[in-house]
Amino acid sequence: MLLILLLLLTASTSATASTDATAVTAAATASTDATAATAAIAAATAATVAATITSTTSTITNTITVSLPLLPVSLPLPLLLLQLLLLLLLLLELLVLLLLLLLLLLPLLLLLLLLLLLLLLLLLLLLLLLLLLLLILVLHETNPFSLYNIVLWKAEESSHPTFSQAMQPHVTHCNIV
Repeated sequence: MLLILLLLLTASTSATASTDATAVTAAATASTDATAATAAIAAATAATVAATITSTTSTITNTITVSLPLLPVSLPLPLLLLQLLLLLLLLLELLVLLLLLLLLLLPLLLLLLLLLLLLLLLLLLLLLLLLLLLLILVLHETNPFSLYNIVLWKAEESSHPTFSQAMQPHVTHCNIV
């Protein structure tokens, strides 16, 4: 759409310049001096080219200014292009700085990740050790010949003496008499 608008404006400016050039050419041809006629034709052609360039530049500048409302309206085309180029360079510089920061922080991030993995491994080993101890306790309590149950049985036996142990002091007493 902008291209069509640009072509229409250029065509109207060229038509006006062509009319002026035709009038100058007719006047120059009517002149008797051939050198003056050639100079007049060259001047008319230069005026036409200058008018076309000026109108095209003006059209492009107006189109860009309307298309880019964030940029100042009063800037001509070269300054707008320079401003866009500087903006792109600034964005590129920010991207490079972010990449450098990431490269600087990457070893620290990897070290933190490694420490976190080691901590998780340590917690997993501790959990497995606790499960193993729990398994050992459960197996010892259910097995009648386990060391745990034998120790309990001996402790109960020593706290409740048998008949022969209970009669021991009486036998000794009888022997003395």
